[in-house]
This record gives sequence, C-alpha cells and structure tokens, in this order.
Amino acid sequence: TEHIEKTRGIVEAGLWLRDDQAAMVARMYNAALERLGDADGIIAWTNGLKGGVTLKAVAEGLINSSEFQQKYGTLDDDGFIKQLYRNVLDREDDAGGVSAWHGALDQGASRADVVVGFSESPEHQIKLAGVTDNGVMFM
Repeated sequence: TEHIEKTRGIVEAGLWLRDDQAAMVARMYNAALERLGDADGIIAWTNGLKGGVTLKAVAEGLINSSEFQQKYGTLDDDGFIKQLYRNVLDREDDAGGVSAWHGALDQGASRADVVVGFSESPEHQIKLAGVTDNGVMFM
C-alpha cells in the first residue's frame, strides 16, 4: 500500500499502463511489426479498443501501415504466415500450422484475423508475459 501511494503520481501520469486492452495492443505490435509499441501508439490503440474498435481493426491498422509495408514489402499468403511465425513465435513455421492458416484464409478469414489468432495465442501470451503481465511499460 505504501509503495502504491508513493508511485501513484507516476503511474497515473501514464508511464505505466496496466490493463488487458493495453496488453493486447502490445502483443499486436509484436505480432505485426516485431517490436514493442511506442507510448503514443499503445495509448491510441488502447483507447480505441475501449471505445469500441475491434482487435481485428488494430491488426488491420498495423499490417496496412507504411512501417509494415517498408519492413516486409508485398507478401503472398505463404510469406505472410511464415513471417508471423518468426515475429510471434520466434521460430520457423511447421507444415501443419501453415496448412491450417492457409485453410482459414481459404475459408474467408482475413489477414487481420490471422494476425489476431497469432497475437492472442497462448504461446504468444506466454512469450510476452514478462512485458505485459504487470502492465505495459512505455519507453
């Protein structure tokens, strides 16, 4: 309690944000752009989620960004899926997983749906737990 009171001003000033939506946005930055989100981006997208923007819309925004395009260029579905394996899971893909994601795309899932699937996967949540479990720190 004493520590909470001593740090209340700093925390409330926005240097540290502890909530589930901010954690989802942080994971989304890692999934789409393979980096931690900047403070302005985390705050804006988190506020968007709280205001009714969907996680799919966050994914669309990030994968349609100029940063994504500059970083990865034009990817076909196979390249897109394989890049997500590298970004999100820090490993190369497996044939079964790639096939399943191709199947999802063939059945009408969007690329944003695929990003959300990777980003919110248990494996990714565990991987980023140290970054998100106690709040999202802004650098």
